[in-house]
Amino acid sequence: MKNKPIFTIVAGLIIACCYFMGAAYADTPYPIIHPPKGNATWVYDSNPNTPDQKKDVDIVPGMWVQNLTDYNNGASDSSKLSTIFSYGGDVEMYYNKTTEKWDIFVYYDQDGHNSTAQYSKVPGVNVMPIVDGRLDGPYLKPFNSKSEYGITAADEISAEYCADPNVSGVQVDLEPFDISQPGQKALFSQLAKNFTSKTCVGRYFSFFAFSGNVKSEAEWQTIADDLNPVVDGKRKAVGFFVDSGYDLGTKVGVAESPAEYRIALTNELKTIKGKADQYGFFYMVGIPAAASTMEFESTEHYSGPRLISGYQQVDYMKNAIAVINELKLRDDPYFLGVSLWGWSKFMTYPPHSLYLDWPNQPTPDVITYLKGHL
Repeated sequence: MKNKPIFTIVAGLIIACCYFMGAAYADTPYPIIHPPKGNATWVYDSNPNTPDQKKDVDIVPGMWVQNLTDYNNGASDSSKLSTIFSYGGDVEMYYNKTTEKWDIFVYYDQDGHNSTAQYSKVPGVNVMPIVDGRLDGPYLKPFNSKSEYGITAADEISAEYCADPNVSGVQVDLEPFDISQPGQKALFSQLAKNFTSKTCVGRYFSFFAFSGNVKSEAEWQTIADDLNPVVDGKRKAVGFFVDSGYDLGTKVGVAESPAEYRIALTNELKTIKGKADQYGFFYMVGIPAAASTMEFESTEHYSGPRLISGYQQVDYMKNAIAVINELKLRDDPYFLGVSLWGWSKFMTYPPHSLYLDWPNQPTPDVITYLKGHL
């Protein structure tokens, strides 16, 4: 079994003094330990008979292991994947009539454990399971209202996931992201504490959001403080921001052209790069190697005709890599790498609905391109 939680600390990172953070962290040193650099991807294990099935039947843990192994075997060193965001479970809340309080449940069941174990077998990768939830849905409706909900969720996430030796960290994907809300603010603050102590030491947490979800400089400062808490008088990076470089159009179900995508992505990445450099936190960028809700080749209702967008996923990829190169993200000391969306049997939105976008995984031409350019 691989010793996943322990990462090599490269001596060269002590060049911290060369990258002074400015006013944001003038009182404490640059974080000399940070999450490992490299590329990542999202994967979802399931094999439902239809995309709207609420309970997946016949779960296939590690169903994309061979795809990822084959990709890495043929990719250049700089294009290989080193982190897998596999689905672990979700966060839910239920009202307890006996106590007259909301109970919080963090799920990481046997299917989640099995998926993590399978993906940990891909040579050269770390596994960071996804913990997700919709804050605008029925299961987490009161979550934002109280700090105590965020603290409880963070403690349960830490206890459940950090107990698994195959877990290198967790990705928290509670949407819509809004760190001004008491529940979310407390969640990430508590995660920062938990990942500097107890069983989570040596692991990392991340969260997924658009830069536009952050509404003020004070919120950016809060994010930086959570991702880089002070430990023994020094800043230590225990987390990173995963910025959405996809779903950048104006309407779900309407594909933006690769040219429109390039403009939107440029604006998105200029913002996240600028804020990361200003406040001193690490980040990754997600790009649509497979269909997203606004960058896709075709879309359909499960029982209806397929509508062709006229665009190719590989062209979104070529434009994404061009923007990353133009903005010199690879030269940015805070940039960790690119995360590919994604591998899943069905790409549906809303989740478990009958509305599907294609392709559901990177096409052969996307794979060929990314092996040499990611």
